[in-house]
Amino acid sequence: MPKVSILIPIYNVEKYLRQCLDSVVNQTLKDIEIICINDGSTDNSLEIIKEFATKDSRIKIINKKNTGYGHSMNCGLEISQGEYIGIIESDDFADLNMFEVLYNHAKNSNAEIVRSNHFEQIDEHSKFIEVLREDLYNQIFTPRLQDYYFFSRQVAVWSGIYKRDFLSKNEINFTETPGASYQDISFAFKAFSCVDRLLLIKDAFVHYRVDNPNSSVKSKQKVYCIFDEFDEIEKFLLKRKEFYNPCRYIFESMIKFQRCEYHFSRIDDQFKFDFLQRMSKEFQKDNAAGYLNKNFWQEDKWSDVQTLLLDEKEYFYMLCRKIKLSRMYKNDFISKIKSFENIYIYGAGKVANYMLFELFRRHFSVKEIIVSQLENNPSFLEGIPVNVLEKSNFDREKDVILLALKEKDQPEILYKLSNEGCRNIIIVTKELRRELLYYYI
Repeated sequence: MPKVSILIPIYNVEKYLRQCLDSVVNQTLKDIEIICINDGSTDNSLEIIKEFATKDSRIKIINKKNTGYGHSMNCGLEISQGEYIGIIESDDFADLNMFEVLYNHAKNSNAEIVRSNHFEQIDEHSKFIEVLREDLYNQIFTPRLQDYYFFSRQVAVWSGIYKRDFLSKNEINFTETPGASYQDISFAFKAFSCVDRLLLIKDAFVHYRVDNPNSSVKSKQKVYCIFDEFDEIEKFLLKRKEFYNPCRYIFESMIKFQRCEYHFSRIDDQFKFDFLQRMSKEFQKDNAAGYLNKNFWQEDKWSDVQTLLLDEKEYFYMLCRKIKLSRMYKNDFISKIKSFENIYIYGAGKVANYMLFELFRRHFSVKEIIVSQLENNPSFLEGIPVNVLEKSNFDREKDVILLALKEKDQPEILYKLSNEGCRNIIIVTKELRRELLYYYI
């Protein structure tokens, strides 16, 4: 029995597939099987898989007509033989030690699931994304009993490994709605609601490619497919009476409402009100059944769902206003930096790294990183030279400098830059960072 079966669902990804497969066949954990599921690709993806398979006997190929992501994943699960299951999306890639580290953690702790953080990848730039909680690292816990806020974390099913016997025993698989999206939502919820022994580690391994986060959902079919995932979760929970109530309350407060609001912000405007009416019916039904338990809700979200229940039109306009204001805030920042010849960033820490990545993903280039002193700072940050202001070519009239520091350090540096004659300064606030994260160009 292989230690880990790695499932790779594949559909028309010839541009990225070689990098993905290279990262899997060269894993430091050698005792693995690699299951490539070709979902009716019409490009050269199948030829690339076959090329790799001739050189590596651990690769198994499932070649089928296009039936969608959920069916592809279930086909892979069905033939897998590994002690644990891992997933790598075919346009992503993994660090070479990923499965060795995750497997060793799993064996040492007898964990049913080991979950890690991940990187977001834009072109050649990687950014560490910490979606897990610091106080829960390196300890076994049960989310449905000890930390129901865990369910609201980013799904990221590809950032961990799952004990195959655990998935099989609990009948955990993917929904197979043809052409649907979001089919990892129900898989993740089912896994995390059943797991007794979950381990989180701070490390990141998967480089998740952010291709086009701005694309809105324009297909009427895909607009409503998220409700198929909700239906699947409800059916699953009905079979498990032993923990039905806590997980049902978590589902209503953490998963359904959060996903609906996010989905509403992305879909094409022509579908927004119809979608909200469907959302309203869902929560009216759940409220009547007694599933909306205030103890499981954040205060602001509880207020929002009450508005939805009382007056769906008022809630619709409120949500539209929130989205509009957030996008205006972001667009104001973007229009400002576009008006300057060059962009400089002051700071080389976490905030600066965050801003670099947000600018990269929006195709802005940064001229230099400015710091107070060169000692104890890197010479380059993500390929951008690091310099002090005195030696920089920063034009105080034509260029802009983003003050990307912790808030406690901003006043002192702002005063210093002002005395140096810098007039074009934008302070990177927590609010700005939040809007850049949630509302893309």
